[in-house]
Amino acid sequence: MSRRLWTMLLALLPLALVSPVAAQKMTEQDSHTEEEKILDAMHKAYIDKDAASIAALYTDDGIRVLASNTVRGRASLERWYAALISGGWEEDPIKLDQVETISDNVFVATGSWSGRSKGSVRRGLWAHTVVRDGNTWRIALAMVNYAP
Repeated sequence: MSRRLWTMLLALLPLALVSPVAAQKMTEQDSHTEEEKILDAMHKAYIDKDAASIAALYTDDGIRVLASNTVRGRASLERWYAALISGGWEEDPIKLDQVETISDNVFVATGSWSGRSKGSVRRGLWAHTVVRDGNTWRIALAMVNYAP
């Protein structure tokens, strides 16, 4: 994992320390299951061309870091996803490779993605820092890169 990614992930670690402790101890399998739910909901929203549902998977102040820019906040994320979808982007099911439980309120997940637009296939890697938001798990930070 790159030094920059670790720096960002460590910056979110205090969230794990100040959030209320959940009644149930979070296991790696629990984190894996929660991330699969997020990825399934994201894929369904792509199929339905529903940018609002994708943005709702993020915290209010969620961040998506891309090679070309950074998108901050749920409203901006919704506009960004709407533009991506209206531009013809079709996302394949996202592959989940690894999950690391940081605390009962935070986990990190990584994997790979692929998709296409106008005949061009793109692929790369992704990482999510996911936090408990009440009784819901939401993406606080998503980082995406593109394979050459």
